[in-house]
Amino acid sequence: MCTIDTCAELQILEAKTSELRLEKENGEYKDLTLRCVGESKSRPQWKHNGVIVNETLDTILNTAVNRTSRSKTLTMTRQSVTERYAGSYQCVDTAFFQSDSDILTVVAGARVNYPGRYHNT
Repeated sequence: MCTIDTCAELQILEAKTSELRLEKENGEYKDLTLRCVGESKSRPQWKHNGVIVNETLDTILNTAVNRTSRSKTLTMTRQSVTERYAGSYQCVDTAFFQSDSDILTVVAGARVNYPGRYHNT
């Protein structure tokens, strides 16, 4: 878990493995949920293909602060997922307190590829 001493940059949290797959259920993509964690002073925000993600009818953004570990988690859930949600995702700190996260590439109908220092792909 991220603490005030060990979180020098924002990190994208993944499910239980380093590889996720966008799956279809009854012919439709399931919801896409991504989480980003940083220090409690950070102001994380999601970018999709370089553009800030805002809350909409099908995109829900939630922020939670853990006072024990002094961390902040920003969760983005995209509902009614289509191919338009494929692309690169990055968590950025709009307060410029921390370094931005690595880029997460989402491929529609296939695996989620997370290149960089956390996973070799």
